[in-house]
Amino acid sequence: MEKEFFDLVVIGRGLAGLSAAAETPKNKNTAVFFRGKEFKANSFKAQGGIASAISENDSTEKHFNDSIKTGNGLSNKEAVKILVEKGKEKVLNLIEAGFEFDENQKGIDFALESGHSEKRILHSKGDNTGKELTKYYIKLAKEKNIHFFSEKKLTNLIIEKGLGKQAVFDDFTAEFNSIVFASGGYSNLYSKNTNPEASKGETLSIALKSGIHLMDLEFEQFHPTTIKNNNFLLSETLRGEGAFLINDLNEKFMKKIPGNSLATRDAASAEIFNQNQSGRQVFLDCTKIENFKERFPSIYLKLKEMKLNPELIEVEPAAHYSIGGIKIDLDTRTNIKNVFAAGECSCSGVHGANRLASNSLLETLVFGSIAGKQALKIKKNEKTKKEIKLSSLQKKENNSVQSDSEFNFSFLQKIMWDYVGIKKNRNGLEYALKEINKMSENNYTFLAEKIISSALNREESRGCHYRSDFKEKKREFEKHSIIEK
Repeated sequence: MEKEFFDLVVIGRGLAGLSAAAETPKNKNTAVFFRGKEFKANSFKAQGGIASAISENDSTEKHFNDSIKTGNGLSNKEAVKILVEKGKEKVLNLIEAGFEFDENQKGIDFALESGHSEKRILHSKGDNTGKELTKYYIKLAKEKNIHFFSEKKLTNLIIEKGLGKQAVFDDFTAEFNSIVFASGGYSNLYSKNTNPEASKGETLSIALKSGIHLMDLEFEQFHPTTIKNNNFLLSETLRGEGAFLINDLNEKFMKKIPGNSLATRDAASAEIFNQNQSGRQVFLDCTKIENFKERFPSIYLKLKEMKLNPELIEVEPAAHYSIGGIKIDLDTRTNIKNVFAAGECSCSGVHGANRLASNSLLETLVFGSIAGKQALKIKKNEKTKKEIKLSSLQKKENNSVQSDSEFNFSFLQKIMWDYVGIKKNRNGLEYALKEINKMSENNYTFLAEKIISSALNREESRGCHYRSDFKEKKREFEKHSIIEK
C-alpha cells in the first residue's frame, strides 16, 4: 500500500476543511482527502447564506443574543462569542479581498431568516452562496502547497501513545504531524434528509473507536421546508422575503407559534410534523415574493424541472444538520493532542440545542481557520515505527462489516426516521435500538446506537431534541452528553 507523510491531513471536502487547508504556509505540505469526485459537500449546497452582523443597524451583541436564545440553554457562550466576532472579521475580509455578495441600491442586500432579530444574512448569486464560497476557497487552497485526494474512504485512524499517527484509506496510508476532521455530519442516517450521500457519520464512528470523544449526538436538526417526497431544501430566506406556511384547509397554523412562519427550525419542523400526522398537507405560499426567479435561481430551476408551481409548494421537514459530533475545545482540539475537528462533524457547543439559521457557513470559516492554524503549530511527530497492515486493522475494528452494497442501509434510515426523528419516546427508541442490534455491525449501526442511547438518556425536550414522554426541558439536563469509547 502506498504511504506518504504530510504536515497536515484534512478529512473532508467542504468549507471547514478548505478553510483549514488554506492556512498552510509555504514551508508546510497539506493533504485533503475526501470520498467523492467533486467538492459538493453540505456547505456547497447551502442556499440560505451566511449570517454576519456587519450592517449599520446590527451588532455582534445582537447576533450573539439570537444565537444563545436559539441554543436553548446549552450554548457554549465563549464559542458563540468567537463565532460572531471572528465571523464578522472573516466576512469583512472576504469583501475586502473581492468576494462578491449580492447588493441592492443601498449596498449589501441583507436578508432575514428565522430566529434572527435583524436582517443579517448575506448571499452570493442568490441562493448559491455555499457554492460560490466553496469555489473561492478551492481557488485559495490551490494557490498553496496542498494535495487533493478524491475518492478516498477513511477506514481507520492510528493513535499511538496519545498521538494521532496515520490515517488509513482503502488504498493509501497518510502519515501526519496533525489531522483535522472536517467530514460533515450524519443526517443521511435518516430516510428524509437534505444531505449528500456521504453524510452518514462514518468518520465519527472511526474517531470514537480510536478513542476520540463525541458530544451531543441526540441533537439532529430538521429543516422545516423541503419539497414533499423529494428532500430538496427550500431556504428560510423564502419566508424571510414574505412566504408563509398554510395547510390544505388554508389555515395559517403557525400563528400560535412564536415567530409565526419565521419560527426557529425546531418549532416549525415540529408543527409541520404535527399537521402531517393529523392528515393535513402543508404548503409554502410564495405569492408575496417579488422576482422569485432572479432572487432564488436554483430553487426556481428545481421547481421548473419538477413541474411544480413556485407560488404554492407542498413541503415537509427533513433531517438537515447534525449538531452533535466530535467534541472539541475553543481551539478545535479533541482529547487527542494533534487531532482537531471543525464544521458539522465537530461539536463545541456553539449551536447549543438548536442551530440558528445561516450560522453554519460562518462556523465553517471561523472554526475551520482556527483548526488549520492550531494544527499547523504542532511540533513534528516521530514517524510510526511499525508497519500496519490495512487488512488486520479492518478485521480488528470491523470484523462483521458487510459491504455497502450488501448492507440494508435504507432499512436503517427508515428506523431512524420513524423512531429517532422529530418526535421520540422511550418505547420507540428502545424498539429502534433492538432492531438495529439485529443488523450487521458496521460504522453506520455503531453510530446509530450511540445516537439512540444519547436520546434515551436525555429525558427532556430541548431545542431540536423532542421527547413526547418528557415534553418539558429540565434544569438537570443543562449539560452536554459526552460519548467515550
